[in-house]
Amino acid sequence: RGFWITAGPTHTSALVLRAGRAGEEEPFMTAFALVGNNIDPVGYLGFATWIDHTAQFRHISGGRSMAVRGYNFRFLRFPISFHFKAMGETSVHVALSPFNYMQGERDTDVYEFVFGGYSNSKSVITQGMEGKQYISDQIETPNILSPTAFRGFWITAEANAQDVLVLSAGRDGEGPFMTGIPTKHLHLGHIGFACWGDHTAHIRLQAAQPFL
Repeated sequence: RGFWITAGPTHTSALVLRAGRAGEEEPFMTAFALVGNNIDPVGYLGFATWIDHTAQFRHISGGRSMAVRGYNFRFLRFPISFHFKAMGETSVHVALSPFNYMQGERDTDVYEFVFGGYSNSKSVITQGMEGKQYISDQIETPNILSPTAFRGFWITAEANAQDVLVLSAGRDGEGPFMTGIPTKHLHLGHIGFACWGDHTAHIRLQAAQPFL
């Protein structure tokens, strides 16, 4: 039987945890944790059952199956998957980070996805803000952004069957057009959006998709 789990912050700086049955939008259990601005990033997802029992799990988004016995967790890297829409002339930047950095700060411990950089002509995944270390190839994506219409994209960060973290991005309804494997694994807890220079971009973050 299928289930889903989500974990995300609210506008009141509380972490909300939800779980439900596959195919049902409404959760059957919800919990809140008051954590202020210091939400520890979640890096792993664990499965277990109870003493002397055995359970079989299929982790849908990660394509993994496993059997667990007793109250001994087996852990996988925690997956991230989300959709968003962007409207702008050039250079929409999306960062995956362990922390919520203040405006103007720069850090190397982020993964940055650039959509329509270089005057709306190329896209790339890098390590760090304004990263010089490329995680993916620079991909020719002429006019991937529009200054007059929202266009949809998706991003995933999840481990493959060899437990290697893979970053991917694509257009809504299509497969990935850029993919890469970072040399450093980060425990991701935040998503950031930015534009370049004096440009302005409009972002619509879609409702979070269940991880399981």
